[in-house]
Amino acid sequence: MLKIRKSNTKAIKSAVTYMDQRWSEKLSLADIAQQVYLSPIYFRTLFRDVMGMSPYEYLLRLRLSKSKDMLVLTDMSLSDIAAASGFGTQSYFSYVFKKEVGVTPKQYRVNANNQYP
Repeated sequence: MLKIRKSNTKAIKSAVTYMDQRWSEKLSLADIAQQVYLSPIYFRTLFRDVMGMSPYEYLLRLRLSKSKDMLVLTDMSLSDIAAASGFGTQSYFSYVFKKEVGVTPKQYRVNANNQYP
């Protein structure tokens, strides 16, 4: 287990801020690690130790959360939401969404609209 120093948690906070601001963009582990001046491997390990999840998992949860908001609060098409959420294609977005949320994006939108008409 890594020894977590205050400077390390500052780097992770900075990385989280970076991801929070650029969640819809194509981000790689190397891109994020470079922003906080760490090697990708060390950054991934440190991120997991501090946050309890990988950088990929954090970014995925953030993108899914934002896409849920778009599904409920807008009438954007699923393909537009997929693109705006940083997913490459609508099919990949639908696959990941169903895998993580348990229903398709379309079902999620219908359920939310029925719950809050």
